[in-house]
Amino acid sequence: DQIGRNATNKMITQVYAPCIRYPAREYHYQTCMENPKTKLWSDPEAICDCSADQVAVYLERNAQDMLLKIIKKTPNIVDPMQALYDNKEFQEVIQSKVLGCLTQ
Repeated sequence: DQIGRNATNKMITQVYAPCIRYPAREYHYQTCMENPKTKLWSDPEAICDCSADQVAVYLERNAQDMLLKIIKKTPNIVDPMQALYDNKEFQEVIQSKVLGCLTQ
């Protein structure tokens, strides 16, 4: 039913989006640390910690707009976090944050 979907999308963009930085930071850190390529870095914990912080800051500022765009393209998303991580634009942001932390 469309009324229920509209309410869910509103909750995603107005309630979930402002708080997504916290679970996304933890998710990014864990994913980073579990990546086999990470072990090749000089200090994986510091780099994963740095990039997780950067991803969280980015989402604090941009999650609402990003999720609005995602919902516009795919109005029936179920998992907002997965929708973000499946988003090509967000993957590029993550890569740039990791690279920034690698070069510090």
